[in-house]
Amino acid sequence: MFVFAGQVADFSVNGQRAQSNNYMLDGTDSNDLAINVPDSVNLISPNALAEFRIVTGAMKAEYGRNTGSVVQVVSRSGSNEWHGGASETFRNTKLNAVPFFQKSTPGGTPEKFSSGLPRKPQWNSNDFDANFGGPIIGDKSFFFVSYLGFRRRQGVSRSATVPNDEERALILANGTPEAKALLQLIPPASSGNTLFSSPSNALTRDQGLAKWNHYLSRANHLSVTYFIEQRNDRDPFAFSGSNIPGFGQQGTLRFQNVILNDTHTFSPNLLNEFRASFHRRATLSVLPLNRTSLSSLGLGNIIPDNPSADGPPWVILNGYDSFGNTIQGPQGRADNTFQYIDNMSWSRGRHYMKFGGEGRTYAQNQVFTFINNGYIFIDGTGTDEGIVPQIPGLNSVLNDFANGFSTLYIQNSDGRQGYRTRALNLFFQDDWKVRSRFTLNFGLRWEYNNGMKELRDRVLTFRRGQKSTVFPDAPTGVVYPSDTGISRSTYSEDLNNFGPRLGFAWDVLGSGKLSLRGGYGLFYDIPITELTVQFLTSPPYSI
Repeated sequence: MFVFAGQVADFSVNGQRAQSNNYMLDGTDSNDLAINVPDSVNLISPNALAEFRIVTGAMKAEYGRNTGSVVQVVSRSGSNEWHGGASETFRNTKLNAVPFFQKSTPGGTPEKFSSGLPRKPQWNSNDFDANFGGPIIGDKSFFFVSYLGFRRRQGVSRSATVPNDEERALILANGTPEAKALLQLIPPASSGNTLFSSPSNALTRDQGLAKWNHYLSRANHLSVTYFIEQRNDRDPFAFSGSNIPGFGQQGTLRFQNVILNDTHTFSPNLLNEFRASFHRRATLSVLPLNRTSLSSLGLGNIIPDNPSADGPPWVILNGYDSFGNTIQGPQGRADNTFQYIDNMSWSRGRHYMKFGGEGRTYAQNQVFTFINNGYIFIDGTGTDEGIVPQIPGLNSVLNDFANGFSTLYIQNSDGRQGYRTRALNLFFQDDWKVRSRFTLNFGLRWEYNNGMKELRDRVLTFRRGQKSTVFPDAPTGVVYPSDTGISRSTYSEDLNNFGPRLGFAWDVLGSGKLSLRGGYGLFYDIPITELTVQFLTSPPYSI
């Protein structure tokens, strides 16, 4: 089983990548198309589930989109009886034992390290879960609601190499104003050149699901599902990997699904299923917590391309821990998927046939602010080559820093792009009961995924030997949409993605105790939008 407390873990099926699975909530799309991983269904409350199913192998023609498995999650519905429940699971620092390695570290006291930090790290968490359902109109209309909440506050113990007290005093006494201002962002060492810290991170989740089922008639069943989850997180350390506190990050993430499902029975052997859904994923993450402006540090000549993320630059002192705001944020996406599905099931004699189609549109708008406030690398070159004067008592790296000399400086522009793509899928399949003990399945699926197109065509590609007419001064081989042979998506589309399916099931002994199954299928993976990240800094639109 691949579900742990409602979480779908990464797994591989049919020898494919973990990114080759298709995740569905109540029969509709629930995928993060950027890297094709589960979206809303990833951490859904287990008490909100009615069914969990993984379809693998040579699947029938009704299944597609990916070459791995189909993971189907069905939410609970209300009934004629009232049902509900509530629970809380909590974890508290005072109730926890001291971890083995924390306890066995020599020095200090049983409660604290020699640095003064507690041996027992903070860990406070609360997991809430409640659900309730019942009738609105007996035998006709029902509802079900679910809530899941999670709170976590966890201490993060780190150690970092920083200037010692003597080196710090020399920089503050002899350094440039910019060096002094940057140094003040680093907490003083706890012991020698080592800084110990144990700040707290935080995660808050609120999830809700509501479902309404209504029988318009004995032949017509209607259901509407709404799912939402809001997450907020905070990390006291920079996303770029620094062990120095004070340059943390925060982020938000919201999932939303709206699903309409109409099932109509026209006759005992003819059934139609129609689904329409809207799925949204909106995130803005790696938001720097330190808002000390560049101008207040004396670095007003560094102009951030994203002014809303103005903050300290990322500084690497060779041999010491780096510090400053992350070089990889803020970054975020707002993705919208509209999906329409209509399938018809027809039973006739020994044949059970199913045919239908699906249309899907996808819109992605993204921002990726990379090295917004500058990347400063200092390795002592200025001192070693006699470019800057020597401050007695400082090594070459700190001496360069104190004199305001950097070996390398990098800065990028803000990446903002929007992509659009559409998909159309059609299928036909037949389950033919050739004999009472032998069933043959055959079918055909057709899939079309048009190219991912950037709204303003701010993409490029490489064609050896071709000269661009869109930007004549571009290097030979670098070409753009509207150049000869270059489409808006930069790659060719095709209409020949046919996927035949064939399978059989044989009850060998006729007793139901021994079965033999086999099958063949041709499957296609949908392109993931992570492929477009390479275009975020496409020249000449960005640098």
